[in-house]
Amino acid sequence: MKHYLKRRIQKLSLKFLKLLRHDIVVKNKYQLDAIKIFKSLLYNQDTLVLISPLSNKRYLKNDKKMLTIILDGNSINIINHVYSYSVVIDDPLMTQVIDLFNQEVERRRNEFEKEITSNIKHSLKTILYKIENE
Repeated sequence: MKHYLKRRIQKLSLKFLKLLRHDIVVKNKYQLDAIKIFKSLLYNQDTLVLISPLSNKRYLKNDKKMLTIILDGNSINIINHVYSYSVVIDDPLMTQVIDLFNQEVERRRNEFEKEITSNIKHSLKTILYKIENE
């Protein structure tokens, strides 16, 4: 009975650890290449990053490198003026790619918000005072 309980706890622990793994397991070289291109474009400050809330697509566009990447469902579409590649990505890997994208969008949004709020020169009371006294 003691052995059974130890073994059961061990199996449950292993299942739990598998759920917490954050390794990126790439099955083929095309997936690896597509993810490398995606990451290099994502972290480039010249890249335009967009999300379409209705279609749930994510877009990266870099005019200097003449590349556009579209994340759609389980595929990464890499488009240039000359070629277009579509690489199918497995669900766990695509979830990680989307998480990277979302984190970068959130980081850029925070920078944008910080830039906007840093330009505030007047408080609401000063604005109200100006309006009332004019």
